Amino acid sequence: MNFRRLYSIFILLLLCSKLLFADNSESIIGDWRGNIENIETINSSVRAKVNASDENCYDVAFYILDKKGNENRLVITGTADENSAYIRKEFKSSPLFGESFTLEGRIANGVFRGLITNPRFRTRYELKRYFVRSPTLNAPPPENALILMNGQESTIEQFWERQPLWKIQKDGSLCPTSSGIKTRKQLGDSKYHLEFCLSLMQNAHGQQKSNSGIYLMGRYEIQVLDNFFDDELTDRSCGGIYGVAAPLKNICLAPGEWQTFDITFLTPRFNTDGKKIQNANVTVLHNGELILDQVEIPHPTPGCISEEESLQGPLMLQYHQAPVKYRNIWVKSIQ
Repeated sequence: MNFRRLYSIFILLLLCSKLLFADNSESIIGDWRGNIENIETINSSVRAKVNASDENCYDVAFYILDKKGNENRLVITGTADENSAYIRKEFKSSPLFGESFTLEGRIANGVFRGLITNPRFRTRYELKRYFVRSPTLNAPPPENALILMNGQESTIEQFWERQPLWKIQKDGSLCPTSSGIKTRKQLGDSKYHLEFCLSLMQNAHGQQKSNSGIYLMGRYEIQVLDNFFDDELTDRSCGGIYGVAAPLKNICLAPGEWQTFDITFLTPRFNTDGKKIQNANVTVLHNGELILDQVEIPHPTPGCISEEESLQGPLMLQYHQAPVKYRNIWVKSIQ
């Protein structure tokens, strides 16, 4: 193994450390909820997403409802120091206010306060961090389920074709390094539960962000990606089927927060001659919300272990040169 490869492995292990995945409850990154002082043209409730874009820079997306229930998205890039973030932007026009206005604010000490002003009015807003917890987080395995990951080294050794550099972390999770990992057991029609945590990669964009994939039967990828801040959804978004279908909506939480996939998967069907007569089919709940509803998968997706379809195959977790942690994985066969 040459020096460059050793150095790359060291960096990846460092990225999987506690610091990168630390609880961000005290940070500014994530969801915020609150109110705007009464303005006739808008609803008083407001939410925002705050995301780190580059070093000392943060993107903020405000979601404000008008009186007809239409949600308007306003995006601002701000700067930050060690403990606070600041935003200010002049908008030339908006359906919300009908004329130019200025939106400014500051995040500090767990509160997001600011002003919206134009020649006709001056109004305040205040938001606080809002934490969304998946209703299936830490879900216990049902009776007769196969427990594939529970924080124990012995479970990993028993059920996975393990690569040497896949290490159990102090919190009991597993972080992919250097290559993918797949189960020893071949699986068919099944219900899966998986929990994952995406890391914060400030200077990365698109597919270079925290990225992995869950390959059902080793052939059909459900994308795992940090697109917390993205509203435009594609087959490459978190929960999408690579090259086949986009998720119905963006349910991503902020990087550093644990999330869940609950998957119902039916294998393709074949006649007695071995000809496929029915495509694979998948339904996915992301953090408890439906994002894929009985979607047919007509063919294996890129990065699969085999282009040949079958009735059984392993569960595979993809390594994509970006740290993602997994825990609490179990599967139950559908009889």
